[in-house]
Amino acid sequence: MANNTMEELEESFSIDSISRDLHQPLTNSEIMNEAEAVRICPLSEFVTSLPDAFTCQLQPSEPRLRASISPAEPDDIIVCIESNMLQAHRLVFPENRGRILMSRTVNQMNGLAYQLISRPLLMVVRVMYRAQRNSKWYLQVAYLTVLINTKHPSIQSQLEDGLKRGLRSITNGRQFAVELNFNAMIASWLKTVLCREHVLWTTSHSCEFFLRCEGASLVITNCSEYNSLFDVRAPGCCCIWMFCLPCCLITCPAYTVTRRITVDDHTVNIKAESSYWDLQNHETAEEAVIHLREILCGENVDWNQVYEVLWRRCTEERLRARGERRSNDSPHHGVVSSQPQGSSSSSDADLPSYEEAVLLSGKVNDAMVLQES
Repeated sequence: MANNTMEELEESFSIDSISRDLHQPLTNSEIMNEAEAVRICPLSEFVTSLPDAFTCQLQPSEPRLRASISPAEPDDIIVCIESNMLQAHRLVFPENRGRILMSRTVNQMNGLAYQLISRPLLMVVRVMYRAQRNSKWYLQVAYLTVLINTKHPSIQSQLEDGLKRGLRSITNGRQFAVELNFNAMIASWLKTVLCREHVLWTTSHSCEFFLRCEGASLVITNCSEYNSLFDVRAPGCCCIWMFCLPCCLITCPAYTVTRRITVDDHTVNIKAESSYWDLQNHETAEEAVIHLREILCGENVDWNQVYEVLWRRCTEERLRARGERRSNDSPHHGVVSSQPQGSSSSSDADLPSYEEAVLLSGKVNDAMVLQES
């Protein structure tokens, strides 16, 4: 390592060279079109219209059911979601790595770069904006699912830039934190979608919106991420400074100076073209955008209804699977035995309704598995 120059390290770290070393085709094209950089859809729509690349398992919990969502093939997709984004919706992603990815050596950085460019990246973000309903303005909070094609040239070059900055700090023996920020890109796309119908609160009919996006960032570090609480420019921190001004005047300058001396902080604001992830398969793009606006500008999503849809689909899948097993196990294959009208088989009757499953969630013995095909 000591004999290698910085140029040699960066050349060995080149994403192009890593791509040439891949033994199997990248899986991005199997999940999203190579020409698309970023796909975005509401989280509720992602859960109820789960793509083929994911599985959903309903599990008993207190006081209600929860959904566990995983990639069908764990090595196909990188899931990086901030944990507090999912708590209110009773969602679990077992493969979730979180927003902070640790990398302390050159080899770890190379391994991380390989993973980032060979798999799509799944994130969940929270957006806040103003929308008009019934002649009144409301503060809307929406959760979006974001699928990022890390193989796209525009994104790949920006990822390489951020990772090389971290590599320089590692070789110089420094602590570092590289933030790959997608928030501004998502907010810009959302403004474009909603501005067409003038659903956002504006000032003098301009395009100055009250819109905030958070959670769409990755931090690659060998120590910790920068604490935005000490940055007066960060959203929401001005109020904290106003109420805690004496303490902030003492602690914030000390933290900022110490951080700049000991840690190399880098921020890469990713820019790429985004598009709506149409999981409902609308006939035209215009219908898809109208559908998206109705979700974003309507009432807040009732997640009890989302789970009811999941339970119904899980029940249908289970009944279908049991019917196929009975047909295959029957000694008279192809002959269906008749039953009195209004009766049901005992195996079908033991499937509780959604309301019963919620009330008895602690007694549900077997989880329902949903994998759309």
